[in-house]
Amino acid sequence: MESIVNPVLEGNFYTSSKKKSFYKVKLSENYLGLLKTNGSLIKTKIVSLQDIIGCKCARRRKNVSEKCECHPKNNVFSFLENTVDENDISAYLHIYSYVLKDFIITSGQKRERFKITLRFRSFSHYEDNLKEALKWRNTVKELIEKTRWKSTLLRNIESYNETVTEKGDKILIVLNPKSGSGKTKEIFKEQVLPLLAEADLEYDLHITKARNDARNLIKSSNILKWKNGLITIGGDGVLFEIINGIMERPDWKHIINTIPLGIIPGGSGNGLAKSLSFCTNEPYDQNPVLISTLNIIKGHPIPVDLVRLETHSEVVFSFLSFGWGLIADIDIESERLRMIGAPRFTIWSIARLIGLRTYTGRLSFLRVPDNKIKEVISNEKYVGLQIQDMYPVDVENDKNFTSSMDCNSDSSFDMDSISLDTGCNQRQNDITARTESFYSLHSHKSVYHSDKASSSYLSLPEITKNNNKIIYGPSSQLPALNKPVPKSWEVYQGEFVMVHASYQSHLAGDVYFAPGCKPNDGIIWLLIVKAGISRVNLLQVC
Repeated sequence: MESIVNPVLEGNFYTSSKKKSFYKVKLSENYLGLLKTNGSLIKTKIVSLQDIIGCKCARRRKNVSEKCECHPKNNVFSFLENTVDENDISAYLHIYSYVLKDFIITSGQKRERFKITLRFRSFSHYEDNLKEALKWRNTVKELIEKTRWKSTLLRNIESYNETVTEKGDKILIVLNPKSGSGKTKEIFKEQVLPLLAEADLEYDLHITKARNDARNLIKSSNILKWKNGLITIGGDGVLFEIINGIMERPDWKHIINTIPLGIIPGGSGNGLAKSLSFCTNEPYDQNPVLISTLNIIKGHPIPVDLVRLETHSEVVFSFLSFGWGLIADIDIESERLRMIGAPRFTIWSIARLIGLRTYTGRLSFLRVPDNKIKEVISNEKYVGLQIQDMYPVDVENDKNFTSSMDCNSDSSFDMDSISLDTGCNQRQNDITARTESFYSLHSHKSVYHSDKASSSYLSLPEITKNNNKIIYGPSSQLPALNKPVPKSWEVYQGEFVMVHASYQSHLAGDVYFAPGCKPNDGIIWLLIVKAGISRVNLLQVC
């Protein structure tokens, strides 16, 4: 393989279906290459290590199902406990990857699971074959770990390498069972959990029971033990609680600089998850949960702006947007339709257009110079997933980011898995190991339990609610609400239909609000609609 130079490991593997076919498998620091030779025909498949999320060694299990001589149940393995097939001396290595594929229906792309199974049976004893499989597994794990957050850290965070990637660190998953249409538990079990098992990622799970439960948990717990990330499954509101819980801690700055945050969409809007995938050119719309979970597993952080919001009664920190008027009314009042999911916004938009309201107020802002706007819009060097720092950080010169690669692909590799075998002289009718059931791979879970008892979800200590909030986050550098603004600011006063400010490109998965916005451009993008606009024109905005 010309593109795989200086391989770390390489070997020849064979298929059981075609005796004349064999594969030369090469592993380099960046790619896993498969060179298929079938007589004079040679085809190549290259998988980027950034697309590989994990690998596992396994041994063949007995087929516990009864066989009939007329209809033998081939190609099925049972991975139940205590069913090891002692007659099979082979060791298997399953490598899990999710590669970009062209999606013919929409002329776009999507990520598809591609599993590679390497069967080691060159030696006459299982233990010797296992040693060879473990050598490959350990090398793959070491190489893919280098593609995760410790190799793509922003250069101004010196302690991140040492703290985040320590072996044995876990992530904390905070799940809101009421988000969106109330299906986040199913999302976790059916879509997220299998990926965590394949990536061998350790986690603790906390399922919220009430409003501000996540905020109180983060504010009061020793969250440094979850150095690999604080992850939410739900809507943007769960992450909002976590960020504001962090800001109520005296060590907020250390937490923000050392623990990455991530979000897996399960709410009605999911604006942040869409915005982050959009800025990395990931095909979010085809499978939002898959894309967001893969980004978390791969661990490529990106700085995201946080905005300090102060009212007469409280101070909060926001990562998506804030608004006054029409959009805020739609968001808040449509809560009564939460059970129907995202369509609630469309239905309530129509209702609010019929009963249009106006508000009296004064808006003051400092306009960004035109040359700064052009610079931000033209800058495409933003990649990543997770919130990293609340201050805008220059990633202009960071060359550590590389995109996914799936080159030299051909129809012979158009499959979701491939199984290869080291045994040439000992060839027999092999049975290909199926994908392991993730229910048997939960050795790294910590706190997930049966649905039967709601209390079993809350494995962490009950948190005492504290209404006396103390904000330790950064103080404001703006004039107080009762003070005049500088003369360089612009001031609008009068009747408004709405004012909405965003610092992400999308307010929801299907609401492209600020096309020029980047996650950490340090700019608030304003939409101002004054009174007097017709409903026809306003409909184009909504």
